[in-house]
Amino acid sequence: MAIVIHGIVRKTVVLAALAVLAVGCGSGNEPASPTSQLPELTTPVTTVPLQPGPTNAGVTDTPPPEPKPAPPQSTTGVAMIFTRTLSNQPVPNVPVNLRLIQPCDPKNDDIPDDGKEVKRWDGVTDATGRAIFTVPVGCYRMGMGQPPAGATPVPEGYHHLFLIRPDSTVEGAFRFQNPVAPDKCSAQTIVSDLAAQGQLYSGQEDWTLAAVRDCADSWGVISWNTPGDTQRIVRRSGDRWSTYVIFPHSTCWSDAAADGVPDRLRGYFPACASRACTAASIVGDLDRQGELSPGQADSSLLQIQDCAGSWALVNWKTPGDTARIVQYTGHSWTTYVRFPHDLCWSQAAKTGVPQRLQAHFSKC
Repeated sequence: MAIVIHGIVRKTVVLAALAVLAVGCGSGNEPASPTSQLPELTTPVTTVPLQPGPTNAGVTDTPPPEPKPAPPQSTTGVAMIFTRTLSNQPVPNVPVNLRLIQPCDPKNDDIPDDGKEVKRWDGVTDATGRAIFTVPVGCYRMGMGQPPAGATPVPEGYHHLFLIRPDSTVEGAFRFQNPVAPDKCSAQTIVSDLAAQGQLYSGQEDWTLAAVRDCADSWGVISWNTPGDTQRIVRRSGDRWSTYVIFPHSTCWSDAAADGVPDRLRGYFPACASRACTAASIVGDLDRQGELSPGQADSSLLQIQDCAGSWALVNWKTPGDTARIVQYTGHSWTTYVRFPHDLCWSQAAKTGVPQRLQAHFSKC
């Protein structure tokens, strides 16, 4: 007899044990025990294969996750080219390039004679004098195009870069001579000052197109090699140049002389009558520009305390502090500053206010 419990076959040993006991305890005279005559069990033993299934209630075996593929290894790094002066000042807007040379092992720190250029990267250095390239591991020759006007490279032969490991950075540099301080009458100085004050037309910021035709003391004549009449007369107030007149103009020589224009520049001005330093002309111009307060449109109330050249000090015979300094800008009178004000003389002098009016400004 066979009993199957959870797929495991077991024989019944109870009957077999009884039979063994009967044989061991019986004598020859005793009749045989009924169990001694039991037939031998011949039932074949069968096994039931284990079936996959839950090992615990609600828990199912799941295959382990497949391993994730390794991320691809980087094969590139960063190469930076700097353009700086000998005093380590940046030189911007320099065209530079990198050329990959093969065959070449960057670990040897040398480019073989049979190396050939196989690829090229071009860039321009930024305001900090730096250009950045993402390139593969390898050997590189550095190159430079035409630098900006006034930038003089230091002759130093070949420049190489060797990028040995990916995700690393290598640096190279082109060096330039320290700039010589420009003469105060140079085109570069004048154009730079005018550009900083927004006094130039489009295309005139390039000082290499400008020519200084006359310059001495605080007055100069400059023009640009561009279409049209680009000539102007400039004057230096303090440490900065500014525009006095732009051609064509109608400023009379008598007015220019009163503003301090030197006699050598007389030929640039017409010999016309001086602009009217009259109450009617000043009040009329200010009124048309909406610069008068109520009651000031009556020119009979205006008092001219000082008037010469392009500048005048006036006030009205009305209550309060009505004084103001006015300036003739080439076509009409306009207000420069009203009293009271906090404008410093150092600032006023830079904008061309004549020395005779210094007392009307603060010493700050």
